[in-house]
Formats: sequence, C-alpha cells, structure tokens
Amino acid sequence: MRVKFTKHALERMIDRSISRKEVFDTLNEPDSVTTDSYGNTIAQKVIDKFLVRVIYKPEKGVIRVITVYRTSKINKYSR
Repeated sequence: MRVKFTKHALERMIDRSISRKEVFDTLNEPDSVTTDSYGNTIAQKVIDKFLVRVIYKPEKGVIRVITVYRTSKINKYSR
C-alpha cells in the first residue's frame, strides 16, 4: 500500500526527529493498532525505549499519514 504524508506530518517528523524508516516500521509491523474518536487509525510501536505513534487514515489503497509523534509514556497508550 502506498503511503502519503500530509504537510503537517512531514513538519512534525522534522521537528521531532522521527525518520521515515521509523514511520514505515511502525506501519508495517505495529505492536498494536487502534482507532481514535475521529475514525483515524493509530499504529504504535516501541522503538528505542519510546513509543512511536502514527496517526493515519486509510483511503482507497493509500495510507494518508496525518501526524507522528513519540512518547516515553508507553504505559499510557498500551492499554
């Protein structure tokens, strides 16, 4: 499946020093997948002691990445 990044996602990746590899690793082999109240899908993966969260919307053969961030609060999101 193709992956497209919103301008916002690309800006956040730069601001937060998150590589495309980390995003693709999270999308391809997530530790967990959930949805939010807006209907977005959230893929999560622990990488180097941090939880990487990729918020995206699947659309007709394309994954549109909305935003990406990493957090040290692994337990907060691993319920």
